[in-house]
Amino acid sequence: TGYFNTVFQARVRLDLLTILDLVGRVGSVIGIIASVYLKLNFYYIIGSVLFGNTISFLLGMYLLPETVKTSFDYKFAKRLFLLSLPVGITSLLSTLYFKIDTIILSLYKPASDVGVYSLGYKILDNITLFWLFYVGTIYPILTRFKLENENKYRRLFKNSIILACIVSVPIVVISYFIAPLAINIFGGASFNDAIFALRILVFSLPFIFVNVLFYNFYIIEEFNIVVILGMLITLVINIVLNVVYIPRFSYIAASYITILSEVVLSVVYIIGVLYLKSRRNYEK
Repeated sequence: TGYFNTVFQARVRLDLLTILDLVGRVGSVIGIIASVYLKLNFYYIIGSVLFGNTISFLLGMYLLPETVKTSFDYKFAKRLFLLSLPVGITSLLSTLYFKIDTIILSLYKPASDVGVYSLGYKILDNITLFWLFYVGTIYPILTRFKLENENKYRRLFKNSIILACIVSVPIVVISYFIAPLAINIFGGASFNDAIFALRILVFSLPFIFVNVLFYNFYIIEEFNIVVILGMLITLVINIVLNVVYIPRFSYIAASYITILSEVVLSVVYIIGVLYLKSRRNYEK
């Protein structure tokens, strides 16, 4: 199903992507309801997810029959693997980057501190979702402009950077003030300590928004080395600082280090853009 979603995204057919996702989810819900009604065991309920995904997959094959091939092209598969390898490495580093602070926190502090920090971070993740949707929508457009019209490509990217800065600032302000309400809704009164963590974490949003754009920019430019270096540098900084300060300041330290890490990543990405620009000017 993820394959068909990628094709629809590349063709900017988000309507069909949404329909595919909706059909799969409806199929899963129907399977769960049927399993409960027939008093089937837990495995049938879990299998309902497979049922929904199967329906979604069949619908994808119906909508995109020309993309389904039964033959195997070894040379193309090898080329595709080599092209996607840097992205895979980046994804692995990104996963470590976003999880390492929680892991270190769990090693030095009790589960209650981990829960407080995790709740604040989870809300931060949900806040960034809409921006990820936006970037996912413009990504295929940026890719097309890169091939067809360099000026449109640069204009759309620059405007998106400006939009990231403009949109993120009021979100930070609003999130800061509604943090108590958000924590009370998702965690309850027992997680009131997460309010302070969330109020710190939201100040990383402008840098997160910009960094997501830069990440996709470097993938389009096939200059993934900057992303890999940026992730490695920030990962090392993240580990060192968290190991030093979490034992003393717990999740408060982890929250501030998250902001610092995003700032460092932004600096690395900007340096990469300047280098790329200077190299192109030299080649001209």
